[in-house]
Amino acid sequence: MIKNSFMSLFRKKVPREPKSADQIPKRAKSCDKSASKSKEGIKKSESGFSWNSREIEIQIRYRNEISTKIIIERHKASEHSCGWLRREAERNLNRVDLDGRFKTEIARMVSLKTVPTCLPLDYWLTLCEKTLEIFPDKIVLEPIIAPEPIKSSKNSDPLSKVNLSDFEICGLLGSGHFAKVYLGKYQGFFGGLNLMISSQEE
Repeated sequence: MIKNSFMSLFRKKVPREPKSADQIPKRAKSCDKSASKSKEGIKKSESGFSWNSREIEIQIRYRNEISTKIIIERHKASEHSCGWLRREAERNLNRVDLDGRFKTEIARMVSLKTVPTCLPLDYWLTLCEKTLEIFPDKIVLEPIIAPEPIKSSKNSDPLSKVNLSDFEICGLLGSGHFAKVYLGKYQGFFGGLNLMISSQEE
């Protein structure tokens, strides 16, 4: 049921042409051909995908430099999820990356995408719990790599050099047994300053 509804996304609707006496025999012949094809099942959709093989061959490639294949038996595809496929792709890419050039990039892989782009499948791949039974016989995927996190140092962080003298104390907001809260202004922004009361001040 899921596969049939998914495959219907790839079928294009052909606009109807006006009927004429000359076209009736041609259309009858085309119907005979389509009927014979339907007996064999769906051989190939207009997108180039087919669902007739007993195996699903998934090729994972990265930057056209390293590549690996994952082959799944179609009757077992419902046992594997997209989350499993992402983990398996990461494991296999690390295995073929012999010199470790892409190790840090592969570790940041968050998902997979189709090549060439197929938006319905790309969306399906983002849902980790979804199974692989709707996958065509052969498909090429590429990893989606998250951007490298920005390394912050104490010197580059502007707030690491801020001290009490940088604030303009605007007034006392409130006081408690252990602290006083003042309204402070820093570079045009207002904020609360929590000043602890020491035993010497008491």
